[in-house]
Amino acid sequence: MAQWKVDTPNFYGGLVPCYWESDYPTEAVGNPNQAGKVSNIDLTSPFFVCQGAGLANLTNGTEAGSVTDLVKNIIDYVVASDTTYGISTTKVHKISPTTVINSGGFPHAITDATSGQGIAYYHGDIFYSYNKAAAGDVGMYDVSGDVWDDDWGSTIPTGATALQATVPHPVIAAGNDFLYIGNGYYITSYDGTTFTEQDLDLPSDAVIQDFAWNLNRLVIAANRPDISGSKNIASLYIWDGNSTSWEDEITVRGEVSKIYVKNNELYVFWKDASGKARLGILDNGAVRDLALWDGTLPEFYQVTDYKNFILWASDGLIWAWGAADATLPPQLFQIADGGYATVGALACPFSVPLIGSTESTSFKLAKFSGYDTSSYWRSRLYNAVTDDSDSSEGMVDKLIVNFEKLTSGARADISLVDPNGTELWTGAISYASDGAIHQKVFKPTARCAAFRIHISYSNGGTSATVKIKSIRVIGHDTEI
Repeated sequence: MAQWKVDTPNFYGGLVPCYWESDYPTEAVGNPNQAGKVSNIDLTSPFFVCQGAGLANLTNGTEAGSVTDLVKNIIDYVVASDTTYGISTTKVHKISPTTVINSGGFPHAITDATSGQGIAYYHGDIFYSYNKAAAGDVGMYDVSGDVWDDDWGSTIPTGATALQATVPHPVIAAGNDFLYIGNGYYITSYDGTTFTEQDLDLPSDAVIQDFAWNLNRLVIAANRPDISGSKNIASLYIWDGNSTSWEDEITVRGEVSKIYVKNNELYVFWKDASGKARLGILDNGAVRDLALWDGTLPEFYQVTDYKNFILWASDGLIWAWGAADATLPPQLFQIADGGYATVGALACPFSVPLIGSTESTSFKLAKFSGYDTSSYWRSRLYNAVTDDSDSSEGMVDKLIVNFEKLTSGARADISLVDPNGTELWTGAISYASDGAIHQKVFKPTARCAAFRIHISYSNGGTSATVKIKSIRVIGHDTEI
């Protein structure tokens, strides 16, 4: 009677490659610490797995306070002491780490706005772009003078003009001391004096989705044509900010939605005709894929970083990629829920992610707080017989779970499930039943050909969690 064991020595592996292809991926793909499926799970620590963060509304952060439409974009850094700004569908908001300000003229209603777009801090003022019925425009808030001018871009500066309607209008304050606005196939610029609508023109069927300042160049992401799901051309144009044309064009077959700079490296969110969304990195003139996931691409206002991981919104959920330390391998996982069904802004100006969302007539701006109980981690399949066995089934004899010492309110349920989805055995780790322990040994006596491990936090708490370090499963081959 041959004995076998299965070790999950840690959980720092994220999802197995091509996790979407099978509900029960086998041992042939990935590593022992990788999951077949996860939901709202926190893998940012290399030492344990636990529930992903829950969400807590900011003070005045719902329709009962200051947030009466979808918060679309938030400046992803602190503009003044404990202060940043955001734009919703029709308003500009002032935001602290705990509160959406509901006084002193905030929130500010933007005249004629139908779709708030970009927002940036430039030369001590707030500039915000938006679409209205037949055009786009740029507004300006003089912070020191507390003066608003919603149609500033089309009326005030030298070269004042309206922007194109219906297209994305990302806005950044670049490292060369220019303000740049995306405007269809034009880059519109402002140097503190002159507003230049057509500072750079791209091919006429291109639509700019996003841009970023990196290594003294403006990198511009555009789709040509801008038709979702088609086999079109997505391009990254490299421009020095002075020349009459771009220096280089890097193309990929598909569509691009967002580029993001972290530690002087430029990350690209794009999708090809197969429909799989991708996170890539610009590497020696080409986009090299880092991770693929089954979901929608983030908009230009839906990417940030947190605990050294890049976070983005996709299908109403928050995803993560990266590593807690440069010496660790990167991993992909889904970390948190986005709130309501439709997610808007995702930013982390105060070291804790902020998320805007809406559903029907409900709106909120919330932050990571506590733990989400809609949380689980599910392993790939493991064989329950040894490789050289003639047996078709094995018996699970023992399951050893190691975890951080339990605190009040913590609970996790552990299950073994066969390839048909049938639960073979389940057990609980609970402070209420077990006290402040750090290891629990189960004896399932479950017979199967293969199994996977499920960790569920559906019966857990929102203020405490079970931080599981490792799981060992021991069993034996059954006699023929």
